[in-house]
Amino acid sequence: MDDSETASRRRRKLKVSHILIVLLLIAVCAFVVFRLSVRSKLRARIEAIRAAGYPVTLAELNEWCQQRSLRQMSANRQKSATRKPRCTGRSDSQ
Repeated sequence: MDDSETASRRRRKLKVSHILIVLLLIAVCAFVVFRLSVRSKLRARIEAIRAAGYPVTLAELNEWCQQRSLRQMSANRQKSATRKPRCTGRSDSQ
């Protein structure tokens, strides 16, 4: 009887270990599928941002900021050229 009990315990342990291995494999596969779906959604969003004309990498951001500051400086020059002269409030009659 001890041999049959030992054999059934081994079978039970093997079955439990097999179930745990299968559950672990299922969890790993689910995680991989989740990561791949998140990656594809992220790439789609990045491409949408790029299509809208915004930078998505640091190099693009650096170039974009430089171009933007040049345009802003140019716009400020045009504004100041068309602006009326300001009065400082001082009078030279003192």
